[in-house]
Amino acid sequence: FVKKRKLVPATIFLTLSFWVGQTQHYYMIVVFAFLFFLYQSVITKNIKYVQILTISVLFSLLFSAFMILPQLELLALSSRSSGGSDYNAIWSLNPLSFIRFFFANFWGRHNEGSFWGPDLTYTFGYVGFFTLIFVLFNLRTLWKKSKFWIILPIIIVLISLGKYFPLSSLFRIIPGFSLFRNPVSWL
Repeated sequence: FVKKRKLVPATIFLTLSFWVGQTQHYYMIVVFAFLFFLYQSVITKNIKYVQILTISVLFSLLFSAFMILPQLELLALSSRSSGGSDYNAIWSLNPLSFIRFFFANFWGRHNEGSFWGPDLTYTFGYVGFFTLIFVLFNLRTLWKKSKFWIILPIIIVLISLGKYFPLSSLFRIIPGFSLFRNPVSWL
């Protein structure tokens, strides 16, 4: 909707994505959209997309004020604001779980009693080995077409590592980033 310069549908979409009740997902949508449209603005030398997205985000927050204001009041009373970096790194992506991203049953299965690997208590997804091979063989073509869609997953994986990434404090530069505690959900 932003690319087609349709402010009303973009605002409705963002408002509804906030209303579903997961503020962190709304935040991720807004961060990724701003990154994408900043990238588009650099390529096209046209800032219209960023302006439309900014207006759309502001209106969506205005229409969501009845939910935001109680959240802000409760935020001051929660452990999120005073928990520090340890609290915000809960459920970081363990690097040992990367192998499960491509080979889902490498460590066995918890529910069948065949699990033999390290204590990894979450499952974050599965891409598959053949998908990895396909991406690697087409990396040069993908890089020529859109560097953004190659760089973004790398950034997402680094964010998801949380406490396992030595430079994770750099991501705290992003406004509001430290209020969320589930780095693996960025995947």
